[in-house]
Amino acid sequence: MVCNTRAGIQLHHVKESSSDNRNDNEVIPLCYNHHLGNDFSAHGTPRAFRMEYPIENQLEYASRLYSSYERRLKNGTE
Repeated sequence: MVCNTRAGIQLHHVKESSSDNRNDNEVIPLCYNHHLGNDFSAHGTPRAFRMEYPIENQLEYASRLYSSYERRLKNGTE
């Protein structure tokens, strides 16, 4: 989602806070550095990450990905 790499993708569960339940339909693909890294990442620098990629935008992106996945399943292309 951030750097458009296709290598080493990790799924990040989009949540408002760490106490929220994980929803496997609300995930976004991130490379290791943007998922767990220390410089700028969803877990390493969550405040900065959310300033650049607000939760609402992350959820919209996750929703589009999941809708695409569901369409592919329905059409038998998965």
